[in-house]
Amino acid sequence: EKGKEALAGLAKSEEDIINYCIFPSQTLNLLSYREKRPKKLFKEEEIKKVPVGIDSKKVKDLIKIIEQVDLEEITIEEDGMRISIRKTQKEEIPPETLRPKEKARKIEKEVEEEIHLIKSPVVGTFFQASSPNEPPFVIKGQRIEKGQTLCIIEAMKMMNKIESDVDGIIKEIFIEDGQYVEYDQELFKIQKI
Repeated sequence: EKGKEALAGLAKSEEDIINYCIFPSQTLNLLSYREKRPKKLFKEEEIKKVPVGIDSKKVKDLIKIIEQVDLEEITIEEDGMRISIRKTQKEEIPPETLRPKEKARKIEKEVEEEIHLIKSPVVGTFFQASSPNEPPFVIKGQRIEKGQTLCIIEAMKMMNKIESDVDGIIKEIFIEDGQYVEYDQELFKIQKI
């Protein structure tokens, strides 16, 4: 219901509302763009200027096809005549609307690469080193072994060493030194080797 209210006439289907609930800003951008874009790419006057000998109904049908399908140009030859229809306005999709597809591709790629996530087993404070003057246990791009200490999480004045449960390479460190972490929060992304 909140999604319906927020979209106020922009939603054309339940799918739009569901997308808004999952990706609010991207969906709002896409629906706003869809509402603002021209309904027809060709003016009626342009269609009526079709030369004699060409069936204007066929031209109208071709225009409908090019408007509905993601085509920039269509060319058809019939009875020795060639008809070529090209969109005059190039539609540009706002970059925000591409992000869900990019995220999906990134997730698929991670599955292929056998990515392993290390999550926090406790609530506490994340530390990359045993003390402020020491180097971090691991850095991005470093090769690690199963059982190697990755970080320390301080919980109720207890220092909990977090160790890797796989051999691999540190692809990403999600938490900054001294940052508070929740239970089951992602700490490290490791590519298994």
